[in-house]
Amino acid sequence: MLLDGPHGSYRPGAHADRFVLIAGGVGITPIISLLRTAADCGDRRPFRLIYRSRRQEDIIFREQLDQLEQQLDLRVVHVLSDPHPGWTGEAGFIDDALLARHLPRDPSGAEVFLCGPPPMLATALAGLRRLGVAPEHVHTEQCVTV
Repeated sequence: MLLDGPHGSYRPGAHADRFVLIAGGVGITPIISLLRTAADCGDRRPFRLIYRSRRQEDIIFREQLDQLEQQLDLRVVHVLSDPHPGWTGEAGFIDDALLARHLPRDPSGAEVFLCGPPPMLATALAGLRRLGVAPEHVHTEQCVTV
């Protein structure tokens, strides 16, 4: 038996000085893998995660994300599409305005990794483009329910 791969570009490059990670729902899965690897390697570069879930109780890997915030230079921004009354965090879509609030001041040196459902990816990619993030610094994976 021969096993080969993966051959994709969905891993942090050694040249990047910071990372922006954008996930929706189960799209957190490859992102959490990326963050765990960074923690295991002692990576000290800054990571910013923008993670959209339906409700607070739907946040996958919540405890692990809390731990990773202690191990890495990681800031997690939770975005809920259906927040409970009293939620004080971000709500709605990952659009231009939300990205502008949470991207680094100069996003040009960041590598951006996105994973989530196609509509979220389309909105986030358009926002990143309008905010000046070069396409060659953007890496995507889609989550599609079949």
